[in-house]
Amino acid sequence: MAPKFITPDDFDGIIPGRGRRPSQLALEISTLLEGCPIGSGLLLEIDGTAAVDKKDRGRIRSSISTAADHAGWGSASIKWTTTNQPFVVRVS
Repeated sequence: MAPKFITPDDFDGIIPGRGRRPSQLALEISTLLEGCPIGSGLLLEIDGTAAVDKKDRGRIRSSISTAADHAGWGSASIKWTTTNQPFVVRVS
């Protein structure tokens, strides 16, 4: 039996989205990142961004990536400083 191909316009089913909203931390960071030119960045010294262990840094890195997407950044470079704060640079 050959498959029946249809166009996306003819598809009448429902494809659910992820349905997840960004965290409050990601929304707060995105407001700070808006308007930053490519090649520049900032040191995030707001509450909830300092992290020492790998698990917390991963959680914060995820929030920063989400915030960068919401701010219209193509991608972001995230480096951790000696004070355990993230330094975020707009790459593209």
